[in-house]
Amino acid sequence: MLSSAIKPVVKPFIDATSTLLGGKTPMEKLRQAHKEGYVLGLGPVTGVQKRFEVDEMVQELPDTYNLFLLALDRLQSEAYFHDKNGFFKIAGIHGLPKGVWDGVIPAGQSEEQAKENVGYCTHGSPLFPFWHRVYLALLEQSLYVTIMDIVEEFPASAKPKYKAAARLFRLPYWDYYRPRATGAKFPGIKGTGSTTGFDYDFYVPRAITLKKVMIRTPQEDKLELKENPLRFTQFPKGVLTDNDWAALGGEGTLYSKDRTFRHITFDDLGGSTAQMNKATNMRREDNTRYMLSVMTADIYTTIETFCTDAGTSATEMDEISSGSMEALHNDYHVIVGGAGGHMSNVPIAAFDPIFYLHHANIDRYTAIWQNINPKVWYSHQDKDSGLPLEKVEFRPFRTYGDGTNGWYNSDSSRYTESFGYYYADQRKATPIAVKNHLKKQYEWSRRLWGVDYGSPPASMMPRDLTKCQIFQYDEYKGDESVEYFKSQLFDPALEPLTPVDQLKRKPLAETGVFSREWYIDNKVNRLALNGAFTIYWFLSEDDASIDQSDPRLYIINERLVGLSHVFAMPVEICDNCDAQATQALKITNTSPITAVLLDYIEVGELGSLDPEHVVDFLSKRLKWRIVQGNGDVKKSEDVQGFTLGVSCKATPLPRGSADPLYLDYPQIEQAISRRAAAKATK
Repeated sequence: MLSSAIKPVVKPFIDATSTLLGGKTPMEKLRQAHKEGYVLGLGPVTGVQKRFEVDEMVQELPDTYNLFLLALDRLQSEAYFHDKNGFFKIAGIHGLPKGVWDGVIPAGQSEEQAKENVGYCTHGSPLFPFWHRVYLALLEQSLYVTIMDIVEEFPASAKPKYKAAARLFRLPYWDYYRPRATGAKFPGIKGTGSTTGFDYDFYVPRAITLKKVMIRTPQEDKLELKENPLRFTQFPKGVLTDNDWAALGGEGTLYSKDRTFRHITFDDLGGSTAQMNKATNMRREDNTRYMLSVMTADIYTTIETFCTDAGTSATEMDEISSGSMEALHNDYHVIVGGAGGHMSNVPIAAFDPIFYLHHANIDRYTAIWQNINPKVWYSHQDKDSGLPLEKVEFRPFRTYGDGTNGWYNSDSSRYTESFGYYYADQRKATPIAVKNHLKKQYEWSRRLWGVDYGSPPASMMPRDLTKCQIFQYDEYKGDESVEYFKSQLFDPALEPLTPVDQLKRKPLAETGVFSREWYIDNKVNRLALNGAFTIYWFLSEDDASIDQSDPRLYIINERLVGLSHVFAMPVEICDNCDAQATQALKITNTSPITAVLLDYIEVGELGSLDPEHVVDFLSKRLKWRIVQGNGDVKKSEDVQGFTLGVSCKATPLPRGSADPLYLDYPQIEQAISRRAAAKATK
């Protein structure tokens, strides 16, 4: 049960809308509201239901997942191209095509300006997570309405089963830090051939990446081999015009106009799931550290420091912490998209179906953080409107709710239950129980000095999905080969846990006064390059090992230790970005590098995590490249507002004896600057 401090306070749908929508059934009310462009949530129809992790849903709710795929596929079809509740129109709310959704003019724009509008989303803002919460609820609502249409197409004998399955539908999420199998190999410095190994593999779920899956179709309720609608979206002719693509500037020629891709392979312009999985595994350990810090550390216990990485004045930038949930979210856009992948660029990111599972996970983190900090809410005003931040309108999302002026805002989207869903991780008896549960789920997979990897709890062990309905390829009787699909499935019975290419670990003992974790921090103007760009951090004794690599493949370079993705649109097509450019809005991010430093300790190139060793090591080896989406590398001096720093979280030993200290080491940046200056004079 929820504690009284964290129960939702928004009125239930039935009470709030019975007068406005008449005395109809809950489903009829939902259909009417959906048709009229209102977001209501699914609670009045099916109650408050759990959102499942995607693999969990595949295994535990096969019929529900089957309906989800059928509905997503239908909404992606050309027949729904002009439907405001179809996939393409909903995706366009986040960016391209130019124009408005359902006639909703963005706040502060004229009707003429709105014709050139590209998206309504709030990035670089404390409103970021709650605007996206309503956005996901709109797609979830559209999927559910479509699911109920599809249920009626099944044979009469199957309808009761699918009606029951539909009741449990909620949008699934993708947990980046849940292991999917055993035995991962990815670029790094510990093993042979520039690779590193780990006992568990955190690849993107096969339910998202496999080209074809088995789906029960309505005609006879029989399994058929079908294209996986989560793998990519095919663009119908005209969904994005040449004028729309031109809005991306020089990068417009980089992206496929036929379908979405992840991690373009530039030799054949195909997508590479293998590259994407390398990127997810490479960043997994330190990004787990990042997530746990943002969720549980005292420096992220205001809504502003948790939600966003943005500030304008020098005073604000000094006050906010490096990193945020938005910044972590940004990094996963490029980890998934890579160079040339649609997910990496704001105006076209939402056309990739993985976008919604990614954002559902960010929404889950937000809900967990809210339950760890149940009394924390906004305390500042919006700079543009002068309104309290929690009252700023979330256009284009309409609501019938009281006191909202017809639009959702942070107050009306504060609680997930208001939209008819919850996450299991947020529902614990007390805030401390929520925090402890989160730590138990994830701390095992990241090291500290003196603390090696643990074992995953039972709830996080890789699942055996080989018998799941969508992977029952043996049921296929056609001519197409399905052996490749079958070979990609993890079977625990056939693949026992064995260490993979790991060096023999040196015994770690917590000695000294502190346990230390190291970070590379950066600040930069959000619109410094008038669009999206990525800062890649490397540890290398020379530049050759970096510059011999294609900049578009930096994300899987074995010397990469971190990255910071700036998720922005050109000012010419984004009023929000234009205003931020005028304000010279600065953002901050952080890249934990402790895992890589521990690898260097294991191979004998670094003595310890103490400053006496790390400061000199980073001063000599830390390098970076700033890269636009098209692969162009920019000089640091040409990127307005760019600065870097190195910091350390020093936790007094024994653990729990005192609060952590956060220490800066400006001498590292100073040494790097001196080295660069000396090189320039040669």
